[in-house]
Amino acid sequence: MYPKKSHHHLYRILVGLLRVVVILPILNGCDSNEWPNRKSSVAENLRIDSLRFFPGPRRFVLIDSMTQIQFKDIHRGYSCAQIQEMGLDSVSDSALLSVRPKSRAKLPSNPDCAIDKKEIDSVLSFQFFGGHDSLVLQNSFRIKTDQAKLVRGKITTDSIRGNVTGSGHTFDSGRWFYRDTLGELTRQVYSNKISKCEFLNWAESVRQGDTVKVRLSWVTLDSMSSHYNCDSTYTDTIPVTSSNH
Repeated sequence: MYPKKSHHHLYRILVGLLRVVVILPILNGCDSNEWPNRKSSVAENLRIDSLRFFPGPRRFVLIDSMTQIQFKDIHRGYSCAQIQEMGLDSVSDSALLSVRPKSRAKLPSNPDCAIDKKEIDSVLSFQFFGGHDSLVLQNSFRIKTDQAKLVRGKITTDSIRGNVTGSGHTFDSGRWFYRDTLGELTRQVYSNKISKCEFLNWAESVRQGDTVKVRLSWVTLDSMSSHYNCDSTYTDTIPVTSSNH
Protein backbone atom coordinates (compact mmCIF):
# COMPACT_ATOMS: atom_id res chain seq x y z
CA MET A 1 0.00 0.00 0.00
CA TYR A 2 1.31 3.41 -1.01
CA PRO A 3 1.21 6.28 1.44
CA LYS A 4 -1.63 8.73 0.82
CA LYS A 5 -0.65 12.13 -0.58
CA SER A 6 -1.98 15.04 1.38
CA HIS A 7 -4.21 17.65 -0.20
CA HIS A 8 -1.48 20.19 0.63
CA HIS A 9 1.04 18.24 -1.44
CA LEU A 10 -1.32 18.03 -4.44
CA TYR A 11 -1.92 21.78 -4.20
CA ARG A 12 1.80 22.50 -4.45
CA ILE A 13 2.11 20.31 -7.57
CA LEU A 14 -0.81 22.08 -9.29
CA VAL A 15 0.64 25.51 -8.50
CA GLY A 16 4.01 24.45 -9.91
CA LEU A 17 2.44 23.27 -13.17
CA LEU A 18 0.52 26.52 -13.47
CA ARG A 19 3.75 28.54 -13.11
CA VAL A 20 5.37 26.52 -15.92
CA VAL A 21 2.39 27.12 -18.22
CA VAL A 22 2.52 30.90 -17.57
CA ILE A 23 6.31 31.26 -17.92
CA LEU A 24 6.67 29.37 -21.24
CA PRO A 25 4.86 32.01 -23.39
CA ILE A 26 7.03 34.73 -21.84
CA LEU A 27 10.23 32.85 -22.68
CA ASN A 28 8.99 32.22 -26.21
CA GLY A 29 8.39 35.98 -26.59
CA CYS A 30 12.02 36.71 -25.66
CA ASP A 31 13.20 34.63 -28.62
CA SER A 32 11.45 36.98 -31.11
CA ASN A 33 13.57 39.52 -33.00
CA GLU A 34 10.61 41.72 -33.84
CA TRP A 35 10.08 45.07 -32.15
CA PRO A 36 6.69 45.88 -30.66
CA ASN A 37 4.36 47.46 -33.19
CA ARG A 38 5.13 51.20 -33.43
CA LYS A 39 4.30 53.73 -36.09
CA SER A 40 7.02 55.93 -37.59
CA SER A 41 6.20 59.59 -38.15
CA VAL A 42 7.33 62.42 -40.41
CA ALA A 43 8.74 65.68 -39.08
CA GLU A 44 8.52 68.84 -41.16
CA ASN A 45 11.17 71.61 -41.13
CA LEU A 46 13.95 70.38 -38.87
CA ARG A 47 15.92 72.94 -36.91
CA ILE A 48 18.86 74.14 -39.04
CA ASP A 49 21.08 76.73 -37.37
CA SER A 50 22.50 78.42 -40.48
CA LEU A 51 22.78 78.52 -44.25
CA ARG A 52 26.18 79.51 -45.68
CA PHE A 53 27.61 79.97 -49.15
CA PHE A 54 30.16 77.25 -49.87
CA PRO A 55 32.96 78.16 -50.19
CA GLY A 56 32.32 81.39 -48.40
CA PRO A 57 31.72 83.99 -47.34
CA ARG A 58 31.42 85.45 -50.83
CA ARG A 59 30.48 88.76 -52.37
CA PHE A 60 28.66 87.53 -55.47
CA VAL A 61 26.36 84.78 -56.72
CA LEU A 62 25.97 84.31 -60.46
CA ILE A 63 22.44 84.45 -61.84
CA ASP A 64 21.37 81.27 -63.69
CA SER A 65 24.43 79.35 -62.43
CA MET A 66 24.66 76.59 -59.82
CA THR A 67 25.63 77.80 -56.35
CA GLN A 68 26.56 75.57 -53.41
CA ILE A 69 24.92 76.26 -50.05
CA GLN A 70 25.90 74.61 -46.80
CA PHE A 71 23.08 73.55 -44.45
CA LYS A 72 24.99 73.82 -41.19
CA ASP A 73 24.06 72.20 -37.85
CA ILE A 74 21.03 70.14 -38.86
CA HIS A 75 19.17 68.78 -35.83
CA ARG A 76 17.63 65.42 -36.81
CA GLY A 77 16.21 64.56 -33.39
CA TYR A 78 17.14 60.85 -33.63
CA SER A 79 20.38 59.28 -34.87
CA CYS A 80 18.58 56.95 -37.28
CA ALA A 81 16.10 59.52 -38.61
CA GLN A 82 16.04 59.50 -42.42
CA ILE A 83 16.11 62.87 -44.17
CA GLN A 84 13.69 62.67 -47.09
CA GLU A 85 13.81 66.24 -48.39
CA MET A 86 16.15 69.21 -48.10
CA GLY A 87 15.48 72.40 -50.01
CA LEU A 88 14.71 76.11 -49.81
CA ASP A 89 11.64 78.24 -49.25
CA SER A 90 11.83 81.76 -50.67
CA VAL A 91 10.37 85.15 -49.81
CA SER A 92 11.15 88.06 -52.11
CA ASP A 93 10.55 91.75 -52.62
CA SER A 94 11.77 94.07 -55.37
CA ALA A 95 15.38 94.13 -54.17
CA LEU A 96 16.02 91.08 -51.96
CA LEU A 97 15.50 87.37 -52.44
CA SER A 98 15.47 85.69 -49.01
CA VAL A 99 15.65 81.91 -48.67
CA ARG A 100 15.39 79.66 -45.62
CA PRO A 101 15.68 75.88 -45.19
CA LYS A 102 12.82 73.49 -45.92
CA SER A 103 13.16 69.87 -44.81
CA ARG A 104 11.34 66.64 -44.05
CA ALA A 105 12.59 63.63 -42.07
CA LYS A 106 11.13 60.21 -41.25
CA LEU A 107 11.38 59.58 -37.51
CA PRO A 108 12.11 55.98 -36.48
CA SER A 109 9.80 53.32 -35.09
CA ASN A 110 12.84 51.53 -33.62
CA PRO A 111 12.63 51.96 -29.81
CA ASP A 112 16.42 51.58 -29.48
CA CYS A 113 17.21 54.55 -31.78
CA ALA A 114 19.16 57.04 -29.68
CA ILE A 115 18.33 60.72 -29.40
CA ASP A 116 20.73 62.55 -31.71
CA LYS A 117 22.75 65.16 -29.83
CA LYS A 118 25.26 65.77 -32.65
CA GLU A 119 24.37 68.10 -35.51
CA ILE A 120 25.27 67.25 -39.10
CA ASP A 121 26.06 69.41 -42.16
CA SER A 122 25.11 69.04 -45.80
CA VAL A 123 26.03 70.92 -49.00
CA LEU A 124 23.51 71.22 -51.85
CA SER A 125 23.53 73.11 -55.17
CA PHE A 126 20.83 75.57 -56.25
CA GLN A 127 20.17 77.84 -59.21
CA PHE A 128 18.96 81.41 -58.72
CA PHE A 129 17.37 83.60 -61.35
CA GLY A 130 17.34 87.33 -62.02
CA GLY A 131 14.96 90.01 -60.82
CA HIS A 132 16.63 90.81 -57.48
CA ASP A 133 19.75 92.67 -56.37
CA SER A 134 20.84 90.42 -53.47
CA LEU A 135 20.40 86.92 -52.11
CA VAL A 136 19.90 86.58 -48.34
CA LEU A 137 20.32 83.23 -46.55
CA GLN A 138 18.33 82.67 -43.35
CA ASN A 139 18.24 79.90 -40.75
CA SER A 140 15.13 78.10 -39.48
CA PHE A 141 14.35 81.06 -37.22
CA ARG A 142 14.43 83.49 -40.20
CA ILE A 143 17.64 85.11 -38.94
CA LYS A 144 20.08 86.22 -41.67
CA THR A 145 23.24 84.08 -41.73
CA ASP A 146 24.80 85.09 -45.10
CA GLN A 147 24.26 87.47 -48.03
CA ALA A 148 25.68 88.13 -51.51
CA LYS A 149 24.96 90.23 -54.59
CA LEU A 150 23.18 88.57 -57.52
CA VAL A 151 25.06 89.40 -60.73
CA ARG A 152 25.57 88.24 -64.30
CA GLY A 153 29.12 87.43 -65.29
CA LYS A 154 31.87 84.84 -65.15
CA ILE A 155 33.64 83.33 -62.14
CA THR A 156 37.34 82.40 -62.37
CA THR A 157 39.33 80.51 -59.73
CA ASP A 158 43.04 80.35 -58.99
CA SER A 159 45.37 79.16 -56.24
CA ILE A 160 48.64 80.36 -54.77
CA ARG A 161 51.08 78.73 -52.37
CA GLY A 162 53.82 80.16 -50.18
CA ASN A 163 55.97 79.81 -47.07
CA VAL A 164 54.89 81.75 -43.96
CA THR A 165 57.87 81.18 -41.65
CA GLY A 166 59.06 84.79 -41.95
CA SER A 167 58.07 87.54 -39.56
CA GLY A 168 55.68 89.15 -42.03
CA HIS A 169 53.82 85.97 -43.00
CA THR A 170 53.31 87.29 -46.52
CA PHE A 171 53.98 85.98 -50.01
CA ASP A 172 52.90 86.73 -53.54
CA SER A 173 52.29 84.87 -56.77
CA GLY A 174 51.61 86.67 -60.02
CA ARG A 175 49.26 89.52 -59.31
CA TRP A 176 48.03 88.05 -55.98
CA PHE A 177 49.41 88.88 -52.50
CA TYR A 178 48.72 86.97 -49.29
CA ARG A 179 49.07 88.70 -45.94
CA ASP A 180 48.73 87.18 -42.44
CA THR A 181 50.13 89.72 -40.00
CA LEU A 182 47.99 89.22 -36.88
CA GLY A 183 46.51 85.74 -37.20
CA GLU A 184 43.27 84.31 -38.53
CA LEU A 185 41.15 87.46 -38.23
CA THR A 186 43.44 89.49 -40.48
CA ARG A 187 44.30 87.05 -43.27
CA GLN A 188 43.84 88.76 -46.62
CA VAL A 189 44.36 88.34 -50.33
CA TYR A 190 44.76 91.52 -52.33
CA SER A 191 45.89 92.73 -55.71
CA ASN A 192 46.86 96.15 -57.01
CA LYS A 193 46.73 94.90 -60.60
CA ILE A 194 43.12 93.78 -60.89
CA SER A 195 41.15 95.26 -63.78
CA LYS A 196 38.15 97.48 -63.12
CA CYS A 197 35.74 94.90 -64.58
CA GLU A 198 36.93 92.26 -62.06
CA PHE A 199 36.07 91.85 -58.36
CA LEU A 200 37.48 89.41 -55.81
CA ASN A 201 34.74 87.05 -54.62
CA TRP A 202 36.02 84.61 -51.95
CA ALA A 203 39.29 83.16 -50.64
CA GLU A 204 40.09 80.24 -48.34
CA SER A 205 43.35 78.80 -47.05
CA VAL A 206 44.78 75.46 -45.94
CA ARG A 207 47.98 75.35 -43.88
CA GLN A 208 50.38 72.41 -44.04
CA GLY A 209 53.32 72.99 -41.74
CA ASP A 210 54.98 76.24 -42.81
CA THR A 211 53.21 76.27 -46.18
CA VAL A 212 49.86 77.93 -46.89
CA LYS A 213 47.77 77.19 -49.97
CA VAL A 214 45.13 79.78 -50.83
CA ARG A 215 42.23 79.20 -53.24
CA LEU A 216 40.50 82.32 -54.50
CA SER A 217 37.92 83.39 -57.03
CA TRP A 218 36.95 86.58 -58.77
CA VAL A 219 34.01 87.71 -60.87
CA THR A 220 34.10 89.46 -64.24
CA LEU A 221 30.81 91.32 -64.57
CA ASP A 222 28.94 91.28 -67.89
CA SER A 223 27.91 94.88 -67.35
CA MET A 224 31.55 96.02 -67.20
CA SER A 225 33.20 93.72 -69.74
CA SER A 226 33.90 96.30 -72.43
CA HIS A 227 37.53 96.80 -73.40
CA TYR A 228 37.37 100.40 -72.15
CA ASN A 229 36.38 99.38 -68.60
CA CYS A 230 38.96 96.60 -68.39
CA ASP A 231 41.93 98.74 -69.47
CA SER A 232 42.67 100.35 -66.10
CA THR A 233 43.46 98.63 -62.79
CA TYR A 234 42.77 99.20 -59.11
CA THR A 235 43.45 97.54 -55.72
CA ASP A 236 40.97 95.04 -54.27
CA THR A 237 41.18 93.11 -50.97
CA ILE A 238 39.23 90.21 -49.54
CA PRO A 239 39.45 88.30 -46.22
CA VAL A 240 40.69 84.70 -46.23
CA THR A 241 38.86 82.02 -44.26
CA SER A 242 40.25 78.66 -43.11
CA SER A 243 39.03 75.77 -45.22
CA ASN A 244 36.92 73.17 -43.39
CA HIS A 245 36.79 70.57 -46.18
